[in-house]
Amino acid sequence: MKKLLGTVLGLALVFPAIAQADLLKNLKTSGQVDVQGVRVNNLDSTSGTMDRFGRTHTRLIWGASFDLLDDVMGNVTFTKTDRNYGTGAQSVTGVEGVALVNEANIQIKNLGCVDAKVGRQFYGNAGDMVVYYGPSGKPSDSTTPLGVTALDAVRLDCTHARDYLGNGGSLHLFNGKVTDASNTADTDTDVRGLSAGWKLFGLAWVADLYERRLGSGVLKADGSGNAGRLDDDLWVLRLKTKGDVGMVKGMTWNAQVALNRGTNGDTNGSGTITAGDVDPATGPVPQYRGWAFLGNVAHKWNWNKVGGVNWGGELGYGSGNVPTDPVSRPVTNTFAAIASDYRPGDIYGGHFGGLTGGFNPAGLSNRLIYNAWVSLNPDRWPKLTATVQGYKFHFVQGPVVLGVQEKNIGSEVDLRLGYKHSDNVGVGFSYGRFYPGAAIIHTIAGAGGGTVQVNPTNRLGTDLTVRF
Repeated sequence: MKKLLGTVLGLALVFPAIAQADLLKNLKTSGQVDVQGVRVNNLDSTSGTMDRFGRTHTRLIWGASFDLLDDVMGNVTFTKTDRNYGTGAQSVTGVEGVALVNEANIQIKNLGCVDAKVGRQFYGNAGDMVVYYGPSGKPSDSTTPLGVTALDAVRLDCTHARDYLGNGGSLHLFNGKVTDASNTADTDTDVRGLSAGWKLFGLAWVADLYERRLGSGVLKADGSGNAGRLDDDLWVLRLKTKGDVGMVKGMTWNAQVALNRGTNGDTNGSGTITAGDVDPATGPVPQYRGWAFLGNVAHKWNWNKVGGVNWGGELGYGSGNVPTDPVSRPVTNTFAAIASDYRPGDIYGGHFGGLTGGFNPAGLSNRLIYNAWVSLNPDRWPKLTATVQGYKFHFVQGPVVLGVQEKNIGSEVDLRLGYKHSDNVGVGFSYGRFYPGAAIIHTIAGAGGGTVQVNPTNRLGTDLTVRF
């Protein structure tokens, strides 16, 4: 099927008459090429291993949509993310083996009172702190390329949302599967959600309710006296709002708060329910009770004869695990997201995944993060934008080293220069430096009290994006 679809689309590109026939009616194509080059040293904050590396990575995203029937449209998106510069040429067969179909769905309009999208698809917005499946803007660590995620789902968008929620109203629900682990024992990972948007008091509001369920499979209670294990069932309720600061022209703000509920059946955090997780027959299973907040403010104004000046700040907080009575009612206070893509900082958010000490940069779980930035778009060079941005990263509940709880992860400064060639072509240059805090320093040095020399991490980056 994949080869057939690829052949048909290829012929449509070579012979436009095919696209005008009934086979691929109203064919529309789009694509994007991303090239990201980085040079990093002291990534692990020491002068030892992983001291220096350089890499240029490429990602190709190509999509097509076409009419199948009246009110029925097909969508397909191919992605290729495997190649770094210097790895040699690839054969056509080799390309076929690494090009992935990350979207393949059918859209049906006017299906009763909804528009339906059925099949593999992207969901959410890049950088979202709760859930996002799609092309990522950053690598997760020093070896992982610019990734693309997706899920198999059914999405229904209400076509009469404005009748119920007023102008600007929206309403959709989806039911998706991230992992189909077994056909006999339910160990799948399922994600579902409901989202509604409306306007009230001059503000835009969005309320989301998401569930992620990880099945316990054969370890589940079977009704024959075997207590088994419970499913991991995470619920996230979020409220978002945004608006203008009426007293200050050009100033906007937005804020969101999210709450966790549900049963933490995956108490060991392995991603699967195992015999090592809490047995409800021997003790109560922890309940999700985390929460998070993310808010920012931005101001745009024009400096006469200089250019556009933008500045802003952001504060993010995600609860950490606070010890409670482990017998009567254990809880998991650390905020948990469905699939977070919130990763601030070019170094912290783009390269720290998998480093010593568990400094996973994805999301706001057990984090206090704040940053501020200012940018200039000069009138003399209107295609240029220069930005400086500073970050501060903390644990809410940090590791204990030598009897002291260390919360300071570190700070980062990023300098960026962007050149907008056109609406579809952009080039960027950047330099960043990360200064490790006490949590990293003491974790690396260990109880020995600082026998390892700790140094700042430096990063040089270049980016090219071409849309077509």
